[in-house]
Amino acid sequence: MSPRATRALIGSFVLAFAVLSFACVVFLKTIPVGDEPNGVTVDATRNRTYVANFAGDSVSIIDNINEVAVDADPSTPAVIDALVVGDGPTELAVNTTTNKLYVPNFNANTVTVINLNDNTIAATVTGFAQPFAVAVNMTTNRIYVTNYGNGTVSVIDGSIDSLLAANVTVGANPRGIEVNATTNRIYVANFDAATAAPVNDTLSVIDGATNLVTATVPVGANPYGVAVNPTINNIYVANSGSNSVTVINGGSNTVSTTTAVGTEPRTIASRSGNAPASTIGDVIGAVYVANYGSNDITILDTAGSIVRQSQNSSDAGTFPTGTNPEGIAVNSTTNRIYVADRGDDALRVLIDGATTFTVTNTGDAGTGSLRQAITDSNNTREYDRIAFTLSGTAPYRFNVGANGDGTSSGNGALPVITNGVTIDGTTQSGFDPTTFAPVIELDGTNAGSGANGLTVSNIPSSPGTLGSFLNVRGLSIGNFSGNALSAFTSQVLLFTSPTTYTSPISVAGVPPTTPALTTIQGCYIGVRADGVTPAPNGGRGILLDGVSQVTIGGVTAGQANLITANSGAGIALINNATQNRITRNSIYANGGLGIDLGNDGITPNDGDNQATTEVDPDSDTGANNLQNFPIVAAAFQGSTIARGSLTSTPNSTFTLEFFYNLSASPTEAEGQVFVGATSVTTDANGDASFAVTFSDVTAPAGSFVTATATDAQGNTSEFSIMPLPTADEVVIAGTVRDGRGASIANASVRVSGSAQATTVSDANGHYRFTLAAGGIYQVSVSARGHRFSPATRTFGGVTTNETADFTALPVKGRTVLRSRSK
Repeated sequence: MSPRATRALIGSFVLAFAVLSFACVVFLKTIPVGDEPNGVTVDATRNRTYVANFAGDSVSIIDNINEVAVDADPSTPAVIDALVVGDGPTELAVNTTTNKLYVPNFNANTVTVINLNDNTIAATVTGFAQPFAVAVNMTTNRIYVTNYGNGTVSVIDGSIDSLLAANVTVGANPRGIEVNATTNRIYVANFDAATAAPVNDTLSVIDGATNLVTATVPVGANPYGVAVNPTINNIYVANSGSNSVTVINGGSNTVSTTTAVGTEPRTIASRSGNAPASTIGDVIGAVYVANYGSNDITILDTAGSIVRQSQNSSDAGTFPTGTNPEGIAVNSTTNRIYVADRGDDALRVLIDGATTFTVTNTGDAGTGSLRQAITDSNNTREYDRIAFTLSGTAPYRFNVGANGDGTSSGNGALPVITNGVTIDGTTQSGFDPTTFAPVIELDGTNAGSGANGLTVSNIPSSPGTLGSFLNVRGLSIGNFSGNALSAFTSQVLLFTSPTTYTSPISVAGVPPTTPALTTIQGCYIGVRADGVTPAPNGGRGILLDGVSQVTIGGVTAGQANLITANSGAGIALINNATQNRITRNSIYANGGLGIDLGNDGITPNDGDNQATTEVDPDSDTGANNLQNFPIVAAAFQGSTIARGSLTSTPNSTFTLEFFYNLSASPTEAEGQVFVGATSVTTDANGDASFAVTFSDVTAPAGSFVTATATDAQGNTSEFSIMPLPTADEVVIAGTVRDGRGASIANASVRVSGSAQATTVSDANGHYRFTLAAGGIYQVSVSARGHRFSPATRTFGGVTTNETADFTALPVKGRTVLRSRSK
């Protein structure tokens, strides 16, 4: 089968996705703050962030430039002090016009006013009833505070920091509050925690000129947080009881839409105006929702639609955070997002947005070239993206190291990537999201001896900068004398989910806890963009040298790679490169193994037939921990069926992936067409067996079935060796006997279920059916003068020959009593 045919076959088993909005949120670091951080606000003027620590009765100050906590008390330079406020600070808001910070203290029934010029307490305002949230109108210098305890909103005159005469009555248990200074409207989320039915689950609208409620808008259950986009006059309400966000038109006070988000959304932040936030697409992501219960944030665009993190139709548009994200704020100028992880006593710093370098021509150097884009990205030391807007028709071929006339340019290989970047070939016009075939080709014919297609190296970063990594999508990489793609590092890079990463450098002595990701998805490696013409690389397809937690391939449409025709292994891992997940790719016809752990040929399984729970049968270390591969003991065509076993770490769950190959060799185990996946759990001895049927994919007669195993940490094994040719038939046979054990001839034997047939036993009582593998069959028997129990045997998902003997019940004898004559 040609590469194109293989690729088309893979694509036929997955659904295409619609054109979606994409964001690119990147984790930067966590900063320790006080006890149980609750609320967050940003002072864009000073570029500082303030965090209300509910259990710590304090406010932490964060320097956003260096992203470290600021010492609030210079007299004690040995510790990072936080400002002490009242009992139970919940939320906070800054007035950059007056340089004041307002902090409601829930348990103390006060609001602390902080002078930000010198970080001192300017006033303590009293007269509240469990004050919860606060919002500032900097135009009118009015400060609005929700009173959770009595269903009102208090108004502070910011010029004298004292309460105005009367509170504004709103709904039950008000929590979140926000101001649209443009319209002078104040929006209050009435949580109504004391009422079982959502009678008062509403948003109150207050006219700031009259302090009167002018509208009450029904929203979801237990509304908690509120955000406003003043530019388009949209209001967003996080409904913690119904796991949704309600979008309201501020002009008409009507609901525009309601969108499902994560579990128990509490707070919500809006990027001011329409500043773009996405970097994997062209639709902005402007609203950020902190989901307390599911430990993540959801990203919405200004209309309330989900903004996804990747080109996956199953992507829920969420991004992982720490434990119990309670507060969230956004700096629209720097694109930073600040999340208070209440369960971790930390502030998480994220970025939504990246510098995009656009490739506009296929030249080997100069403005608009790929070489220049990589160079420019390396110089930013920030997360970047390289997109393509080339003119002409596909495919667009980059002759690396060559001039336009094909002569050598002397530039050699492309620059080594030393910074976090996504090179996204799917951005080029002409890319088809239904076939996923690349339209961007990197050709290394003139790149020079030993040149790799793409190389990423982790150069140690200085504090506050980001480590290097590479996400690559939708490229064809071929004809390089080295590897198509190499990733190596002097340190272990850590990775988690698409488009996230962090520097391996400790910040303020605190090592990073959330890793980053390198992904290689939707690429043709060793073949041109037509999916047919070989373009073999002289080395391996992909080499991971000491790099960990990389994902090659993926489980959704368009993520699998086609890796073929390379001189070495399809994928090689060396120098303790671990937790590298290799999933659902088409890897075949390479000069070495499809997956080579150690780049040294087949790594034999260890620990087979271990019979003790005290020894890990798969305890060796090395590339991907030298994860054992499954043993495929039997394979059948039709609905592709496989039986076999896995010996590995005891009491652990593994994902097994199955492939068929049109040709195979025990010395070059590979996986040409993905068939399906299943999971198994090993017992206390490290053993697990499997018998699986995949009805969606038909393995052709004479093809060979292989499999891989991946543990919970993402360590994928090599392909199984000695692949078995598929069979298409099984035999169910047996013997029919009477109650004394003698054979019964001419017994009627019938098979039903997936096939219908009848036969009779021969002179020796034998019968035989030849049937299609994978069927469900019932075999029944009858014979004159005999009863059988059971008279029917059932076989489900038959993959091997089966024996079904039948023995009649014993015949009860009769005793005749005769009288004796006298």
